Amino acid sequence: MKKRLLLLVIIFVVCAHALITRAVNAPSQSFVQRQLDKLAQSRAVKEIVIFKDLPGAITRCYISKKNCTQTDMKVVSQALIRIPIIMAAFAMATGIVFLKVKKDNRIPFEQLKEDSKRTLQEQMVTAVTKNQKNYLVDIFTKVRFPQNMLNTYLSLAVPSAESDIVALLLNEGANASAKDGKGDPVLYSAAFRSTFGLNEYTIARDMIALLLKKRVDVNAQGSDGKTALMWVAGAGRQDLVDMLINAGADLSIQDSEGKTAQEYAKDSITLKKS
Repeated sequence: MKKRLLLLVIIFVVCAHALITRAVNAPSQSFVQRQLDKLAQSRAVKEIVIFKDLPGAITRCYISKKNCTQTDMKVVSQALIRIPIIMAAFAMATGIVFLKVKKDNRIPFEQLKEDSKRTLQEQMVTAVTKNQKNYLVDIFTKVRFPQNMLNTYLSLAVPSAESDIVALLLNEGANASAKDGKGDPVLYSAAFRSTFGLNEYTIARDMIALLLKKRVDVNAQGSDGKTALMWVAGAGRQDLVDMLINAGADLSIQDSEGKTAQEYAKDSITLKKS
């Protein structure tokens, strides 16, 4: 009886504290959303699923993290500190944040023996350029690659691989704004690929959509000064033009020859935000 009474008292205190905090010091919805956006940009955060809470309540979210390092945890914890969190038994709480942290038991690439490193690097180049998805899925469960290597593999995959290989690399932590050895951004390379036949265009379209979801620099210029928009406008790809412009592509940028996307665009192409 005493234990049950104590439990009821604890629940009452927690809920009362939640209500008081919500009434006195509840942050705005936009404030919480900004913090969640910061979390979403962290390489450690695999997924953020937002649930709408009761009317007037702060957003409730569930954050699933993958491949956590101390640096990743610091990024996440700093963002979470700014979100008042009250764990309560009822939905009256201001907001509830659940962190599901998966321990990373993979071997860091840097810790492999030199012979193993060289062999693995060769196998990875083959895998990302020859669409060996199963190999990549398997190796990513065993070895943790540094971001600079993932960026290199991404720059190799975009010109020749299928879009699901690009998706794998991005999910693993490759930077969507990575550049290849010539200094061409991967978005630029994907746009260039879209200028070829129907099959290449379809693959490139999916890649561009994936990259844009990762907040890539849509105005990044290649070694010739061209942007992704210039390539797709010149190829008459109206759907990709719309996609890039809606993502913030700048129509006024000039390439190394002083030309803009408008000058490259075919007559049938409309360069305006839809």
